[in-house]
Amino acid sequence: MATVEQIRELLRESLAPISSDIAEIKTKVERLHSEIDGVKFDVGVHSDRLTALEREVASLKDANNAHQQQGRSLTLRLLRYPVGEEEAIDRNAIKREVYTKILHPLLAAAKSNKDLTSLPQQATVMEDCYRVAKPLPDRPAPPVIIRVTSRHFKVALLRNRAALPLIESGGKRMVLVEDLTPATQRLLVEIIKSKKVTKVWTIDGQIRYTLPGIKDPFVVKSVHNPPDFLSS
Repeated sequence: MATVEQIRELLRESLAPISSDIAEIKTKVERLHSEIDGVKFDVGVHSDRLTALEREVASLKDANNAHQQQGRSLTLRLLRYPVGEEEAIDRNAIKREVYTKILHPLLAAAKSNKDLTSLPQQATVMEDCYRVAKPLPDRPAPPVIIRVTSRHFKVALLRNRAALPLIESGGKRMVLVEDLTPATQRLLVEIIKSKKVTKVWTIDGQIRYTLPGIKDPFVVKSVHNPPDFLSS
C-alpha cells in the first residue's frame, strides 16, 4: 500500500502539467492586461487629439463666418417686399423705390428721434440695392439687399424699424433685418424656434438673447457652439 508521502508525490506529478498551464495562462492574461492598458492609453491620446482637432475646425469655421459677416457689415435685408415688373429688372428703379417707400420714412423717424441730424438723400445713404432672386408667381417676394454707406445709417435705420410701412407678402408682414451669414441665420432661426428665450436680436451679425428671469443678455460667441438650451 502506498504511503501518504507517495500519494502526495503522485499528486504533485499529476498536477505539475496543470500548474504549468495555469502559470502560462496567468502570464498571457497579464500580458493582455498590459496590451489593453496600452490600447486604452492610445485611445485616450487619440481622443484628446480628436477633441483638439474638432475645436480647431470650429475655430476656423468661426473665423470664416466672421470674415463673411464682415463683408455684410453695411448690408440690410428687406424681407417680403413685393416690387413691380420694372423694379424687378431695373436696379436703379428698385433703388429709387426702396429709398422712397422704405428708407425715407425710417430716416425721417431717425431724424425725429435725433438719431440723425438731417435727412440724407438717396445717394448719401444708399450704395446699392438689388433682389437676390427673380420673383415667382404665388411665392413670397424674394429678399432685397440694401447696402448703405456707413454703419451710422445702418444703426439709425434698424433703430427706427417701427416706422416701416405695413406691407405684406405671402400673408406675412415686411421686415428689415441685418444681412446675416447662412450659418448665423440658421442658428438664429433655431434659437427663435426653441421658444426658450424671452428676446433675441443681432448686433453687427452677433446673436444676443435673454432668458426668462435673467435681465442681462447672453452673447453667442460661436455659431458652431450653440447655447446649451438648444440640446436640452
